[in-house]
Amino acid sequence: MTLDEAIKRYFDNAEYERTHGNLQGCLEFKQLAKLLKELKAYRKICHKEHVDDCLRAESEMKEYGLEEKELGEFNAVINGVLIPELIRIADKYNYNRDSMIKFAADTLTAMSELSTFERYKAATRAGSEEA
Repeated sequence: MTLDEAIKRYFDNAEYERTHGNLQGCLEFKQLAKLLKELKAYRKICHKEHVDDCLRAESEMKEYGLEEKELGEFNAVINGVLIPELIRIADKYNYNRDSMIKFAADTLTAMSELSTFERYKAATRAGSEEA
């Protein structure tokens, strides 16, 4: 089974569960399908010779409305701050690094689906709030 077939199957299963009143099953299958889509996108990036070139691909930029400068800044945060910090925490408390990254990804996915960040005030590195 290809990754695309698995994604379709999970979305189909989610729809089946929804139409039969099993909302929990629907949500779980949708989550699995979304994770597989993310894996597919990540594989696409990893198979490219240069990660930055792949992140700048026009189709991906248009999907989220990001320009090259914004993608570079996003990439710097993910690869320069988030992942190293998650690995540091995993190592400090003797957790599996891959599990820590997956936990963070699942948490961010859940937060993005359940929350709005429209009025969120982000703390700067110095600890003050941005305007």
